[in-house]
Amino acid sequence: MFTQELGRQVDGTGVAVTCLCPGFNATGLGCELPLAGALEKALTGVGTGNPRHGADIIVRLATDPAFAGITGGYFAAKTAEPLECPETGRAESARRTLWSVTAQPLRDERLPHGA
Repeated sequence: MFTQELGRQVDGTGVAVTCLCPGFNATGLGCELPLAGALEKALTGVGTGNPRHGADIIVRLATDPAFAGITGGYFAAKTAEPLECPETGRAESARRTLWSVTAQPLRDERLPHGA
């Protein structure tokens, strides 16, 4: 939703905005969590979880001329096929609301106001 709204905002500027679902990648992020090691072994054992594959689609979206004119797209890591936003997120009003809320500064209630 965020990418679709940013894509709408930069439409016509020559800037392409895309995001992707990288799938499962065994990057070591969260390695301190229980069962992380077992999950990494299981993913690797079935041929899933190679972080290089997750990175490949990022590089492809950024450099492949086939994606140059696409903005606001959401893609699958495995196939580079476009994914559709769930119906609840397709409404322009929902995307604009998400943008508005996330653009607001985070206020830490522990700090004095104005800090």
